[in-house]
Amino acid sequence: IPYCWGGYDSSYTSSNPSTWSNFQEAIYLNRYAGNTSKAYGKYMPGTAGIDCSGYICAIWELGYPKRGTMGFKDDLYNLSKKPGEDDSDSVPFKQIPVDEIDRFDILNRESRVMVIDDIDDNYIYVYESTSKNGGCAQNNVYTKTQVFNTWGYTPYRYRPWSD
Repeated sequence: IPYCWGGYDSSYTSSNPSTWSNFQEAIYLNRYAGNTSKAYGKYMPGTAGIDCSGYICAIWELGYPKRGTMGFKDDLYNLSKKPGEDDSDSVPFKQIPVDEIDRFDILNRESRVMVIDDIDDNYIYVYESTSKNGGCAQNNVYTKTQVFNTWGYTPYRYRPWSD
């Protein structure tokens, strides 16, 4: 499925608002596949595809509303939460220490999120929906230094798996 900034079109979800129920139906309705960020000045409304946060929401079947990258962080999605109050029903991921990262954890920062496929001493192998290299969900490899020191990603674990 091609990258589409703001998109949530997968095999079983659709962007909101849209007149289609999934990516395949959007293509059947002659919608353009893929798009770029509004920041590039070439954004076209009414296109179909999935962005990085939509990809994570689709993997974990988080439903609606689609969360943006800030919606994966503790306390930020549930704005009505009081300090010290449990937010486990509204925030699907829990921040974890870098030395505890494992397969299927996510790496999140403002405007980008990806899921870990594998890890070794120096590298992190991820799946992400990105506009790079043809603009679709893809497997990429980054050094741990790039991920944590250069780009400032924070690791999170899917809350039901964090206990």
